Amino acid sequence: MIAYVDTLLRRDRRGTLLVELAMAMPILVAIMLGGFEISRYVLLHQKLDRTVTSVGDLVSQAAAITEADMDSIFEAVQYVFSPFELGDKGIVIVSSIGRDGTDPPHINWQRSGAGSLGTSSGIGVEGGNAALPAGFTIEAGETVIVAEVFYEFAPLMWPEVFEGAMLSDVFYHRAFFRPRLAPLDTIE
Repeated sequence: MIAYVDTLLRRDRRGTLLVELAMAMPILVAIMLGGFEISRYVLLHQKLDRTVTSVGDLVSQAAAITEADMDSIFEAVQYVFSPFELGDKGIVIVSSIGRDGTDPPHINWQRSGAGSLGTSSGIGVEGGNAALPAGFTIEAGETVIVAEVFYEFAPLMWPEVFEGAMLSDVFYHRAFFRPRLAPLDTIE
């Protein structure tokens, strides 16, 4: 009888699928959550690009720009950046860069809004010389609008794992536009 029960139990395979699933489930969940985090990362970069180009384009289309116009543009950022929020994790900075004669390019005016992240422009400060990318030139009498966006990224899942894999925790995107209708060297 004991030999019969022993043989019967050896042939019984009714729990093997459950054991295999229990071993594979943590790996499948990790892949799924990692895919979600990577998708969020890619979408965030797309939204940052869209935000910075939209803001720069809106400013460069104006014949004249006022403080009220800038406030309206900064309010519109929340719709472009949706489903993310800038809040205290991000900021948009818009600068007008001009060049007079042979002087180096300088920042005519600079405004920030749509968020409250405590960071400064990568181009420079209002009234100072502009730090432009290599090969980017501005001719005398020309003006360029620079839109910048900064966003402090924090992974939702496993921040200690993803922080080392992501290149930076504060993302920076910028766009350069030439004003279409007027030099935009002053803000009213």
